Amino acid sequence: MKTDKKIYTEGKWRKCWIQNGYYAFWLNDKTMYLHSYLYQAYHRCSILPGVDVHHKDEDKLNNHPRNLELKYHGKHSSEHKFKGGSICWYKRNKKWSVRVYKNEKRIHIGFFDTQEEAQETWNNYYRVDEN
Repeated sequence: MKTDKKIYTEGKWRKCWIQNGYYAFWLNDKTMYLHSYLYQAYHRCSILPGVDVHHKDEDKLNNHPRNLELKYHGKHSSEHKFKGGSICWYKRNKKWSVRVYKNEKRIHIGFFDTQEEAQETWNNYYRVDEN
């Protein structure tokens, strides 16, 4: 994907992580989801309140511009069941942590050495939970 380098150098970047299954990062002391940021940068627009960026193939980590489209929040949320949870890097023990939500309670699943293991565990938790 060709993009203007200026887009990626604006502001103050911090480490990227996975939150609720999406890539997220800090920019100017604000959490941003990468798919929303890339959609706005690629299309050179701002996303209005009440509008979400949707992944057409439902792969939250596929942030290619052709895979992203805008949908009104009501329509978008009715198409998806909220899963929630997070995958976070814990600096203290140098491991990835997986947390999920079930019945409005946060459940810690475990710590993992790689981000890929953590993402796979998060995905498998919800895949099993849906059946």
